[in-house]
Amino acid sequence: MLVDGEKAEFNILSSELNGVLNIPNEIDGVRIIGIKRGAFGLLLNFETIIMPNSMTTIEDGACDTCFDLKVAVIGKNVTSIGEAAFQWCRSLNNVTIGENVTSIGGGAFYYCENLENIVIPEKVRTIGDVAFSLCDKLEVINYTGTEEQWNAIEGINQIGIKDSTRINYNYGK
Repeated sequence: MLVDGEKAEFNILSSELNGVLNIPNEIDGVRIIGIKRGAFGLLLNFETIIMPNSMTTIEDGACDTCFDLKVAVIGKNVTSIGEAAFQWCRSLNNVTIGENVTSIGGGAFYYCENLENIVIPEKVRTIGDVAFSLCDKLEVINYTGTEEQWNAIEGINQIGIKDSTRINYNYGK
């Protein structure tokens, strides 16, 4: 994990998670500000990850190939989701992206074949190539902004959604 600009190691035993990885705002008085590259890659035995509001970044590949992960709740102060951050999380079906995310990296949700529900905030300005490729069950993307804002997102035509995927504009308003 990232703590106040430095990388720190915290041991997490997947057998102790009881299905939920609820990352605290701080550990031993040290504020958690992000998830480093590959921090939870291939971690099994957890179905839900809840990221605190103290976090500002999710690095590339942070949670890739977490086959059991079903739900990801991204804290409201996260501003960027790295490339391949959740790729190959094949059980992932529900993602809530914090309201301050401005960038979703390429392949961030690549091959999340069971992803059905995602809310993308209107502050997103860039979405990388194939961010949602092979998300076969993604029929609707809930977007909190307008259609005009959606079309202005850098990279929007290469995000890899199916032609049949519907965008629900002004979601939650």
